[in-house]
Amino acid sequence: MFMKSRFVLLLLMALPALAPAADTPWVAWTTDATKSTVEFQFVQAGAKTEGRFTQFTVDMDFDPAKPADGKIEVTIDMGSADTRD
Repeated sequence: MFMKSRFVLLLLMALPALAPAADTPWVAWTTDATKSTVEFQFVQAGAKTEGRFTQFTVDMDFDPAKPADGKIEVTIDMGSADTRD
């Protein structure tokens, strides 16, 4: 539950870095990689470890008039995990 909640929080923090698609402002959004991060943390053998994914995309379709129809798709390249070790 903690990991899921943290992911949602990080995703919400990334929303201001999303840029509207030119043809449909306020509806279709995609990440601006220069202003976005996806980070993670875990405990292994009692040691807290943090890291980030360097390759990912977030696409969001949202119509304020139909919020229940909104969709978000997050694709993370698991091979881009960087724990700074």
